[in-house]
Amino acid sequence: MHSDVYEILLATCDEDTIQDVRYFLRASLDDIQNSRPVIFGQPPTPWPSDDEFEKLACTAGGLFVYAAMAINFISPAHHHPKQRLDLLLREKSTVSADIDQLYRQIIATSGDPVARCHMLASFIHLRKPLPLAELQEFLHTDQESLAMMLEAFSPVILNPSDGVGYIEIYHASLRDFMNDPLRSKEYHVNDARAHEYLACCCLDFFVRKEPMEPSDQWFGLSMFSLARGGYQLGCWVEHLSRAYPSSKLRNLFALFTKKTLRRWVSSTTDTVMLRFLYHNLVIAKETCVSLTWIKGPSDIVVGWRIHKALRKAVKRLNVLDPEYHVSVSGSRLRVHERSKPP
Repeated sequence: MHSDVYEILLATCDEDTIQDVRYFLRASLDDIQNSRPVIFGQPPTPWPSDDEFEKLACTAGGLFVYAAMAINFISPAHHHPKQRLDLLLREKSTVSADIDQLYRQIIATSGDPVARCHMLASFIHLRKPLPLAELQEFLHTDQESLAMMLEAFSPVILNPSDGVGYIEIYHASLRDFMNDPLRSKEYHVNDARAHEYLACCCLDFFVRKEPMEPSDQWFGLSMFSLARGGYQLGCWVEHLSRAYPSSKLRNLFALFTKKTLRRWVSSTTDTVMLRFLYHNLVIAKETCVSLTWIKGPSDIVVGWRIHKALRKAVKRLNVLDPEYHVSVSGSRLRVHERSKPP
């Protein structure tokens, strides 16, 4: 680490750090004021008032993350900074509720809080951050909603302006806030609903990529398909196993098992990918034959398709991989390494 790089704690009662937060707030507010001559005039009129600044600084205390998100909330070009600061200071909060109050204020001013919160919760439940282009492809049917969410939640989501970097939440406290119903209250979205949305996005991606011709490289799983849809292929079964079994999800899963899954099992020649698919099918089978999943005869049909795909994958593995013998007993996988010739 370079000698001029040092670590700053996000929250502290240290007087020097509290003073640093005040300097940060004052400099950032001055930058906002000087960059908006249409609103503040030239030279700019005094803003904020001493009372407003003291209230904001006292709320932030030694909490750098709060100060940074407060400035992000006040500064967007499409909002009036005076009005945004007024919103922040309008409601009383205690030190323990500072971050929660800021998050609720950001959500409340997002345009459509319920819809934005649902997407935000799903975004937080992604297994790993994604670049903007991959996120847009993943949320294919909701690209407009994604753009609006990223704009509405710009104070708390890092969205690189060059469109190349990863989209990430600004601080882990947002995840804690959204996951705790006592803190997020009316904005809470439970885990099962968030995973349902993500599972639907994965399955929709697979169904959309169903090839029109056998020559299409999506016909069977390969390292090529993994590169094009790595997140979906790697995480679909995790989201499925933790999802609320809505009618939309079960219908998409039925479409997936009817055609796409059959092609995957019958056309995949890469043994690594076939083993990977097999392990996913074991988890999918356990999920779709559970009592919480089965709602009618069509769901039983889907369970049978998974069972058949599982057995076919076993047969193909035994043919393609001479080093291992795979067998199925109930829902259990047994792998026996074949003895090598001397």
